[in-house]
Amino acid sequence: MDDQFPKKMVRNPFIGLDPDEQVFNPDDIPKNPDTKLPLCEVENPIYSFENLYLSEDQRIFFSRIVSEYRNIEIINRLKLFPIQKILVLGEPGTGKIAIGHALANELDFEMVILNVENIFCESFTNSINTLKIAIEYIKNIADCSLANILLLIPNIEILVGYKDER
Repeated sequence: MDDQFPKKMVRNPFIGLDPDEQVFNPDDIPKNPDTKLPLCEVENPIYSFENLYLSEDQRIFFSRIVSEYRNIEIINRLKLFPIQKILVLGEPGTGKIAIGHALANELDFEMVILNVENIFCESFTNSINTLKIAIEYIKNIADCSLANILLLIPNIEILVGYKDER
């Protein structure tokens, strides 16, 4: 039964750099100082749009994003901007992260997941500092990687203290 789903894999975001410059190590991912849980994950995208059940409108929307990035030279020449941020909302288990995987896979982007639930520490100040460390780490991946990054922030509502009480 487990063979139906691709396995989670970690990818070196510095592939393509000189081997002496490949400094990525999964053990270097910053961790919460209190819980020692990882603040983010760098993953290989494991889904494609063929794996997902999407409405026709959703397929058209995501196809547009992919098309814009595949034709980025034309978009830039026309002084237009591709879609750079999307917010996918839905109940748990509805495929929000799978959509992120599919987009990253289709666009050949690195995928970084910010583990919001692992940001919080015993003190508010430490939590703020921990969030800053995570963001700085993600920026570093973006600066050092030869690929673009797709950043997923599951459970972002935790950061703003919002929880829908349905």
